[in-house]
Amino acid sequence: MPRAKSRYASLAIAFLFCALSASIAPSLSRVLDGATIVNSGSTNTVGWRITLHSDGSGRTGGRAFTIPRSLASKFFADVAAARNPRNPARGCMKSISFGFHLNVTWHGWTSPDLSCPAESELAESLTADVNRIVEIAKPSGGMRRVRFPLEPRRPPPTPA
Repeated sequence: MPRAKSRYASLAIAFLFCALSASIAPSLSRVLDGATIVNSGSTNTVGWRITLHSDGSGRTGGRAFTIPRSLASKFFADVAAARNPRNPARGCMKSISFGFHLNVTWHGWTSPDLSCPAESELAESLTADVNRIVEIAKPSGGMRRVRFPLEPRRPPPTPA
């Protein structure tokens, strides 16, 4: 009979070890930070979206890409610094047809329009990071075909 108790005790210890390992394992996994870069597009162009993680992995239009870790670290540091409320927002005049907005969204915060001229070194640095990421990611966009509604064409008026 002592042998049966020993077997049950070792099974109970193994079960507890497995349960403890399963509960600790998710907390040991690496947590990635993430941000989204969005080009709104315009009347004449199609916008795009880039999702980027702190390890340098990202996706755009269903396609995966990777940027250098050093660029990812710099980008997330610049985004965190730009989120500071002491940094003024910026804006600029844009064409109604060709104007677009380029923004970064991170933890519920959306950056000012990065396609406008930079008003500080920090904004200039963040814009440079975004431009390098866009060069690597090569998001798909392009010209949008504008279709006009069908309308009957009237003949030109006859001179009187």
